[in-house]
Amino acid sequence: MMDIHNLQQSFQNLVPDAHSDIRTAVLINGPTCLIIAGLKAGRKLPAHYHLKGSEIYQVLSGNGFVELGTLPAAQAVNWQKSSKIKAGDVFEVPEGWVHRLTGGSEDLRLVFIAPPAHLAEDRYFITENGA
Repeated sequence: MMDIHNLQQSFQNLVPDAHSDIRTAVLINGPTCLIIAGLKAGRKLPAHYHLKGSEIYQVLSGNGFVELGTLPAAQAVNWQKSSKIKAGDVFEVPEGWVHRLTGGSEDLRLVFIAPPAHLAEDRYFITENGA
């Protein structure tokens, strides 16, 4: 069976995340998920990582920042890349890389593809001491 979803209408059904400022909705839930997300201007998705697969993002609207880093044994994130993101940008967060998002001057609307565990048991947040 095939479900059809309208992206613009689906953004009205975002659910707040219990651990961060991001709001999400899973549109396609299978071995790979299609998820939409909203992040208000100036708000954050804190530093975290996943051990089961990468995430591929597309920015539909808005702007902000994405940061990538590694987590050496010392448990302090070694931030290696910080990039401005805007509508039309596409990027990948590789498996195991620490990442965080910050909304810029406009609310971010994102679509991303990831394994289903990325919103559940395979999401490891870094404490403020480690970030």
